[in-house]
Amino acid sequence: MSLTLRPDSNWWYGKFKENGARIVKNLNVKVVGTRPATLKETGDTLFERSRGEAQRAHDDYLGNLKNKRAGIKYAKGLLELVSEEKITSPLISSLTALWVKDKKLRTVQVGDKIRYEGLSQTHIRHATGKLTRLSKWMAKNHPNVKDMASMSKDQIEAYLKIIESYKLTACGWNSYLRLFREIFNRHEPGGRVARALKEMEFQKREVKHRKPFPDEQLLAILDAAKKYPDVEPLFILGVNTPLRLGGDGWC
Repeated sequence: MSLTLRPDSNWWYGKFKENGARIVKNLNVKVVGTRPATLKETGDTLFERSRGEAQRAHDDYLGNLKNKRAGIKYAKGLLELVSEEKITSPLISSLTALWVKDKKLRTVQVGDKIRYEGLSQTHIRHATGKLTRLSKWMAKNHPNVKDMASMSKDQIEAYLKIIESYKLTACGWNSYLRLFREIFNRHEPGGRVARALKEMEFQKREVKHRKPFPDEQLLAILDAAKKYPDVEPLFILGVNTPLRLGGDGWC
């Protein structure tokens, strides 16, 4: 816990540790006077006066933080006394396992690999892959944050910005948001991440209006397809589904 300055800002900042994560907070105290080369040195009168004001704001915030921690600990203690059960938040490393359990998937041993059954393999692969990548990203970039309750709004927003940078379609990005909402609403409802995800909006899909084939062209296509019996059923399917209109129907 300490004061700090930023070269590109005229405000004092405080360094704190909250839920295992280090945060830097604007203390809403303006830096005035002449800054010394380092904070270990003494500045002019105006600077030292603003430092003192910033230190008081720092101590007030730190006191509120400690009171908040004490309140949460007390509330959890009461709930544990009533339920006679230790209250814990699921580990971030267990996100994939939680989803598999939620969906009641069957675990099948195939050689030296584990396979899940109960939903389409594509859906299972995409969902477990998304959750595994989030778990690994948190472990690499925020190793001190172990459970879901300790994750912050900034962390989940930072990860989703990375996903957005991959230039996915709106459907692809929305699938991440929908999955993360589902897992956090179920296992850490009302938490910071669940609230942050709820506030995010789904991206709007771009609708492409394509000109459909006229009946004359469709008949010509079907007539030509008769020359290829092996694939003729695919042509018949295509002209009798949204494919003839260029629709995707998958998102």
